[in-house]
Amino acid sequence: MPFDDESFDIVAMGYLHDTLEEKSVLKEAIDESVRVLKPNGYLIGDTPLHPMRPRYERLRVLKLLSGIDHPKYAEQIRSYQEAMNNGGLEFLKEGIGFNRDNIQMYLTFYFVTQKK
Repeated sequence: MPFDDESFDIVAMGYLHDTLEEKSVLKEAIDESVRVLKPNGYLIGDTPLHPMRPRYERLRVLKLLSGIDHPKYAEQIRSYQEAMNNGGLEFLKEGIGFNRDNIQMYLTFYFVTQKK
């Protein structure tokens, strides 16, 4: 990104991770976001989880919020957590929910992190 180091208090990522399938590219995106964040700045965002779930399964929100019940989702979330932790970010809030624009399609992993 064409910004100076420590330029922003907040960097937001919406569905960016969905296009970054390779761990090395995800790491680069996280590292670049951390670079432009001021000390104690926030990286916030969400990303869809794959595969898509049938509608009746997406409506089981309470069960999903109490624990990840799909191994592929858990693997994706661990990948995001690892990339962000290794990039120098601390999770303040994270969870599974819906993106209102894609409620018919995806569950979403959302996060709020802070630069250490």
